Amino acid sequence: MSELKIIGRKERIDLPGLGLFGLLAKIDTGAYTSSMHCEAAEVLSKGLSCQFRDDKNVVSSFTFAKFNKRNVKSSNGIVEIRYAVWTKIKLGGELFEIELTLTNRSEMKTSLLLGRKFLSKKYLVDVSQKNKLKTSNLNLHDKA
Repeated sequence: MSELKIIGRKERIDLPGLGLFGLLAKIDTGAYTSSMHCEAAEVLSKGLSCQFRDDKNVVSSFTFAKFNKRNVKSSNGIVEIRYAVWTKIKLGGELFEIELTLTNRSEMKTSLLLGRKFLSKKYLVDVSQKNKLKTSNLNLHDKA
């Protein structure tokens, strides 16, 4: 087993497949799934059409051919049915596949939350730090 990398409680990430770069993500070891703010989602014949807002308040649209629905228990104990999608995430120069559940995080400080399912066997979290992996590791224009 390879050595786990240490990350801070917040890190900058890219979602290159969605055209979203330099997003601030909250690292949440209390959450099982990773979730992302979605402005709107609608099932169409070609897939799930979604609107996302980046940290600069720019709205972009993307359609997922592959999606699912999940029951997710929020921190307040209420079970919510959410759409789940798969995309690539770039964190600290490494590219991974990630499942994201879509929800309204407009009242939260960060639009993206990384949970245990993604973090497991990859990272240890040092809650005293932020941006441990440094955004300089990210190519903010890399569409890979």
